[in-house]
Amino acid sequence: MFKKGTYKFNEDANFNFQLNRVVMWGNGDPDEIKSVAKGITDSASWVSIRDIDLLTIGMVNEMFIENQNDDVADKVYKVQASQHDFDMF
Repeated sequence: MFKKGTYKFNEDANFNFQLNRVVMWGNGDPDEIKSVAKGITDSASWVSIRDIDLLTIGMVNEMFIENQNDDVADKVYKVQASQHDFDMF
């Protein structure tokens, strides 16, 4: 069962969305994600070496996969999911 709602992990909508995916679909720990989310300000800091030890292997794998899909998303996904869409789960 998917959780309802979203967390405000990051001011950037894209990073916040990706971080919420780790919680909603990957059973990530919100406190663990919150601890590293404040340091994410751009793509280079999305995964920095100093924060790797704070992440689980599952979170690192998920972020790597999403990083590979970033350029595809703009071409494939025409509609962005809304809060209502998430709540429908």
